[in-house]
Parts: sequence; structure tokens; C-alpha cells
Amino acid sequence: MTGAIPVASALLDQKYDHIVYTGGSHGAKFVASAAAKNLTPYTLELGGKNPCIVDTSVSDKKLELFANRIMWGKFSNAGQICIGSDHVIVVGSPAQEEKFLSYAKKAAVSMARGGAGMSRIVNEAHFMRLTSLLEGTRGQVVHGGDVNREELRVGLTIVRDVDRNDALMGDEIFGPLLPVLRVNDLEAAITLIRETETPLALYFPLNTGADLRYVFSQDRKFINTALDRCPSGSVVINDTIMQAAVPNLVTSNMKFIKP
Repeated sequence: MTGAIPVASALLDQKYDHIVYTGGSHGAKFVASAAAKNLTPYTLELGGKNPCIVDTSVSDKKLELFANRIMWGKFSNAGQICIGSDHVIVVGSPAQEEKFLSYAKKAAVSMARGGAGMSRIVNEAHFMRLTSLLEGTRGQVVHGGDVNREELRVGLTIVRDVDRNDALMGDEIFGPLLPVLRVNDLEAAITLIRETETPLALYFPLNTGADLRYVFSQDRKFINTALDRCPSGSVVINDTIMQAAVPNLVTSNMKFIKP
């Protein structure tokens, strides 16, 4: 059965043995509330603000590899993947951030040329939500920003100079808009992550064998500190979204390391 909010509301009025919901935290609150009326147990599999933490004190070659993998994980299917990277936290100096951005823009151009990430936005409501976020950001668009309402397409977009209170940092983006935040050290990155809801994934790039977390660094101490202090449903080191290709991993408390 397919349908929007009226259909979902009618379904939730019924009595079930167990409800399983996959989606965002906004819809999950309605599911939990409806389930409580009938004392129905439920399971929520939620997306979130899945951060990529990038330690930029790596070689240029490695940083370019990290940028390529992050762009692929973010912009595949126009960013409409619940375990996709939501935003990037660059740990380093302004000069190191500039270097990362140059590699990221290069990767985005290559993806757009090949047609990758150019899927339509799923419906007009989500298209309007994304355009509203783009119009509301106080950050600087350094790549993309183009929209086509007739075709429901949003270009691969990178936004820098974003802070914690920006429009792009409210809820899960679930679209081809990538905010890039810069902090001076890992402690500041950890503070930023812990101020948001627990991500479904966390992604770390590193040079060894959020929601999700994705981490990218050559420093084992950097990696271990982030792993210990940033809660998430899963962790990937050196890549993004590849944990979904491992059938025997569970949704929560998983770690996937790629050399």
C-alpha cells in the first residue's frame, strides 16, 4: 500500500502486534505517539545528521581520495540515502579546508559530468524543502546551487562557512546539499557532533588498515578518540555507506574499516 500522510495516519489507527518504521525523526514521533495509544511495541530505524570527520593533516593524495569517497557517498541518488553523509567537519586550518574544498569541487564536477547523483528529488514537497534550505543558509555556495522545479532536480551543491545554527544544520538534509564546517581541532568536532541527535552513521577517513559516523585520518589516536566519544548507530573508517553492503552487520553499534 502506498500513500502519503493520510494513508499512514489511517494505518496507524489500526492495532498491530509490532510496528516497524524507517524514516526521519519527525515522522517517528507520530509513529511512537500512535503506537502508544494501543500499547503497540515498535522499532524505529531513523536517518540523521551523519557527519564526516576529516583530519586534513594527511598527504594531498590521501586528502583527494577522501574527498572523492565523501562526494560519492553524499551525492549518489541525489543525496537521498538515509545512511549517506550529511555534512563534513573539516579539522584543520583554513588553508587545509581550502585544499579539501578544491578536491571536493573537482569530484562533484566529475560526478555531474558522468550523470552520477543527478536523480530527481522524490517529490515536489521535498524539492521545496531543499530549495528552502538552500535559500535559508548563511553559508557560501562554492559549487552548484542550481535548481529546476519542472524536473524536480537540485544540482550537486557544496556550501562552506556553515555554523551549527545554520538552516542546513537543523534536520537531516536528505538531498544533494553538502554543508562544510571547519574546526581547529578534534575536541571542537566532538562537541559539535554531541550537540546534535545521535547520528545513524559516523564516517572517518584514515590511512590505516551520526546516525552514522564517517572518519578520515592518519592518526590512530585521533580515530580512537572520536570512536570513544561520539555515539552513533555505526562507524565507517576510510569510506562511506559501504557498511550497507555487508549483510551480517547490524544497524547499530557497527564499525566498518576500509584500508
